[in-house]
Amino acid sequence: MHKVRKPRSSIRQHLETFVLEPLQQINNQQQVFLDADRARLIDRDVVVVFVATAFLLTLQNYFVIRGNPSFLLTGLASLVAIDPTDWLQNAGDAAQNRRFVRLLSWSIGNLFIYVVIPIALIRFVMRRKLRDFGISWSRALANWWIYLLMYMAVAIAVVIVSKHESFLNTYPFYRPAPNEPLWPKFVIWEFAYALQFVCLEFFFRGFLLHGVKRRCGIYSIFIMTVPYCMIHFGKPMPETVGAVVAGIVLGFMSLKTNSIWFGALLHIAVAWTMDALAI
Repeated sequence: MHKVRKPRSSIRQHLETFVLEPLQQINNQQQVFLDADRARLIDRDVVVVFVATAFLLTLQNYFVIRGNPSFLLTGLASLVAIDPTDWLQNAGDAAQNRRFVRLLSWSIGNLFIYVVIPIALIRFVMRRKLRDFGISWSRALANWWIYLLMYMAVAIAVVIVSKHESFLNTYPFYRPAPNEPLWPKFVIWEFAYALQFVCLEFFFRGFLLHGVKRRCGIYSIFIMTVPYCMIHFGKPMPETVGAVVAGIVLGFMSLKTNSIWFGALLHIAVAWTMDALAI
């Protein structure tokens, strides 16, 4: 006598559709690539992505973070005939101005490290199309609600830790001086801060993740998460631990939707919430 199968729960069906099916598609794409003759050769794209990632993160650490990339801001300003020193002369004390210029230079440095150089490698060395590296919008729009849920979950955690001394000593990166208005420097900085999150997402969830997915399949998510976690060293420990979870979840979503954009918007929303609570 055959047993009557119970219908699968709706939650399990949705889970399989949302998570397992895209993972299976990625595995299938990986298998097609590995079965091809070219897979027996050294994969130039994987070599380029891994070497570039190591080299660019090294440049970022020693040049952008520890170095003094302020000349980047000065060079860009000269293109539009603006002297940032003159502009800041009467906009607060010298220490605040130096902090402001350094932070803007950090954001511009990240633009070059995370976006400009990787795009050049994709187009002229790997000879691939940018749309294959997570810059599509179409599939992301259907999954906006997932990012909203993630924001709500993270926002609750941020509110909880926002009273801790380590949090208040870290954020915001640019803290207005007493009686200093939010405009112009703080507002300009917050938009520059948002820009570097777009750059961050393109580098990790675009260039690195999609650059090796044909060869590594779903394991590209975990490969990408390791350096992504490490760039958070020096920040409060809960944030660094959270970067592991965020790397995996946002990596999966980028593979599922072929899009970095809502991941960038999530990052920006969380960062602005953190700064608002800290200030």
